[in-house]
Amino acid sequence: MPVTRNRVIYAGTNVFISDYPCWSGQTGYDLKLLKRVQSSAISISNPVTRARQVGSVDFAFEKYIQQPQISVNLDYLLSDNSNELLVGLNATGEDGALKFLRDAQRDRNLFFVLTDEDGSDADDLSSMVGNDIFAIGNCFLTNYSASAQVGGIPSASVSFDCLNMTFQTYSENSQVPAINLTNGIKSTETYFITGSSSDTSNYLTNQASRPYALRPGDIVMQLEQPIMGGIRYSGPVPASINSFEINIPMERKDLLGFGSNYPYDKRIIFPLVGTISFNGIFDEPVTGDFSNIFTDENEYDFVFNLKNCDGATGIRYEIQKARVESQSFDISVDNYMSFQSQFSFKIFDTDGFRISGAARIQESGFATIYDVWTGSASLSGAYDDFESYSTGANLNALDGGWTLVDQNWTWNGAWIYKDQYVPDIYGYDSFDSYSTSSSLDTQNGGTDWSGAWVVN
Repeated sequence: MPVTRNRVIYAGTNVFISDYPCWSGQTGYDLKLLKRVQSSAISISNPVTRARQVGSVDFAFEKYIQQPQISVNLDYLLSDNSNELLVGLNATGEDGALKFLRDAQRDRNLFFVLTDEDGSDADDLSSMVGNDIFAIGNCFLTNYSASAQVGGIPSASVSFDCLNMTFQTYSENSQVPAINLTNGIKSTETYFITGSSSDTSNYLTNQASRPYALRPGDIVMQLEQPIMGGIRYSGPVPASINSFEINIPMERKDLLGFGSNYPYDKRIIFPLVGTISFNGIFDEPVTGDFSNIFTDENEYDFVFNLKNCDGATGIRYEIQKARVESQSFDISVDNYMSFQSQFSFKIFDTDGFRISGAARIQESGFATIYDVWTGSASLSGAYDDFESYSTGANLNALDGGWTLVDQNWTWNGAWIYKDQYVPDIYGYDSFDSYSTSSSLDTQNGGTDWSGAWVVN
């Protein structure tokens, strides 16, 4: 096979993340694009177990008896809460940010798509067939951090512990990289990805007004003043804080057992402990006494509102019941006195740390419907709701649905999912010419909605 590129450039790579459970078939928009990614790193190690024996200088055996240790790190620019939603965080502001991570089978897959031609942009791809894929399975979120500083664009980082990785040339038969953790067997389910998967408006709301990036000058902080004094966090003239970093490490415990080479799950051990760090220029202290911590251990709530230039919230962080961990001060010749401080806070699945923003995930999945409509001639009028004739999805007609014309029922519209027109999945922007019969099928056959409905 001829080599079509002599290197891989950043513009030729896109990163997609799957829905859960990761070992199931992933079609439609189950694969979603992570936007604004600035850097990525994948690390794989395969620990070899070696044992000696009496009577020989050689090893008795050299075996792999543990799963590969795979880690993935992604850094991206903050614009809103879209990426946070896609990696599995509860970024709606309702309950804690880790609400969903307490549940089993929340691991996901990551797909790094490499363009086939040297110098091509990944965003320009309409078809992924023939492109190289780094597919990483069973990705468990293990760390989330967000930071901002004067003179830079706010950013976030996520880290994953993963269980498998495959190197593929994508086709319609490409399999997901995940291990089915219920039995420890590699999944043979397939996944589906097209250029439409790169359009976040197909599966996320509020994308038209999503800012390209957030500015440090539009960050509003609401901080409480600790009782021990020192750095002035609140008041009419607070200290000149020029950077902050929120860090949420997520300790996980492997659930191991006989019968599988892989853990049955990686569960988070609650409560977790997060940290928030500040750096800034010190001017004058707030009076206080550190010895008061033994008699008055106060807890403090912090809010960080990262706004768009029009004043609308891009992403908002809320930290509850934080405690002072440290303060430090330093000064040198030809420089100002600066300070560093750190707070820690406990995190439960329901509270302690919240993320919010305007974006929401649209209902995922695509409808499944019988090949032939099963209605009866006893119906009358125009029917837009075909829920009773599907296998569990709510299907509507674009233009009136089934109508009675000359004593015959005539299909007069296009099948769509929950009133949402889904364009250009297989290159069809208008479904009308492909849905003029009551006997409908998909382009690839069968009854699974994975593209435009066409006449049988």
